[in-house]
Amino acid sequence: MINFLKFLLFLSIGLGILYYAYYTQNKDYQATQCFQAHCEPSGIAFEDCNCSEEQLAAFSLKDKLLTDFAGLNYFWIFMAIACFMLSNVSRSIRWNMLMKPLGREVRLQNSFMAVMIGYMANSVIPRSGEIVRCGILSRYERLPVTKVIGTVAVSRSLDVICLATAIGLMVLLQFDVVWGYLSTEVFGGKEDGGMLSNPIFLTLLGLMALGAIGFFIFRKKLLQIPIVKKLWDIAMGFLEGIKTIGKLERPGWFIFHTVAIWFLYYFMHYIAFFSFAPVADMGPMVALTIFVFGSLGIVIPAPGGIGAFQYLVTLALTTFYGLNNADAFSFSNVLFFPIFFTNILAGVIALGLFPVLNKDYKPASLNEPAAAGGEG
Repeated sequence: MINFLKFLLFLSIGLGILYYAYYTQNKDYQATQCFQAHCEPSGIAFEDCNCSEEQLAAFSLKDKLLTDFAGLNYFWIFMAIACFMLSNVSRSIRWNMLMKPLGREVRLQNSFMAVMIGYMANSVIPRSGEIVRCGILSRYERLPVTKVIGTVAVSRSLDVICLATAIGLMVLLQFDVVWGYLSTEVFGGKEDGGMLSNPIFLTLLGLMALGAIGFFIFRKKLLQIPIVKKLWDIAMGFLEGIKTIGKLERPGWFIFHTVAIWFLYYFMHYIAFFSFAPVADMGPMVALTIFVFGSLGIVIPAPGGIGAFQYLVTLALTTFYGLNNADAFSFSNVLFFPIFFTNILAGVIALGLFPVLNKDYKPASLNEPAAAGGEG
């Protein structure tokens, strides 16, 4: 019952964000289409165009979405899905490398299926996938579940670093675009409407700075508070997890797969551009920005990032690159739903195949030969 209530809560959050994004984009789309159909031919300016409810109702973003999906070049969609699946192969290989010190040569097919089941679980209850994939793998590979969870913690630490690196690359390579927006909307003065003219924003900045200084000065006393100590231990565990990479048998190969995972994530976004005409001419640097904003959307606790992903991708395309809201919203869904449904389908298939492919499998330690059904 608790898990079901969690599912309803997170689903409500995601669908609420998605509905808000759809509702605002639909209003903009209706106003723009009505202006072009009824006001612009008569020389009436957009701000003076007053369309009736009946005129607005003639245009629907839902119909546009259906038309856009029908007109996609699905070759590039399938190529994007292929990149995503290949990234999961690299993720599985990297995971196996982390588990090797536990004394078990884990089957690649098992770790891959566990990864896909984890993604499926995240599409239902956010952040549940890590526990689910560790549980099912430990069951079939007969590994202590707590130790398997530890390897996932290291993996997630690396993902945080990779996402931070992607954000840094976006700012560096798209500096003119990002800074152009920040200088106007964030760092501008009162005459520019910038956020530094907002007393609430300034207060928050001041409190953050005071909090950082206060923690540094009084850290010994603060670390005696249970919740603060727990957060500090998490941060220290993050650093310890990173240190374990140097102790692996093949750290260079491990780093290669880490880079491959995130490059394939990025490339998946880039080649999807070719599937949708309004963004087909946008280059790899634009794809980097969309990749970063989309990744941040996935981090937000909603099933598979639904709603948050569409909102942030639409925001990036319209704010930084001037794409109209309707096309930006369409493309955010073009990016999201093929991978979302792939996760669910692949997870269901993996869940069914796990007991079948491991029927006669008996895990062996590193110094023992694998039993029937060995490495697959």
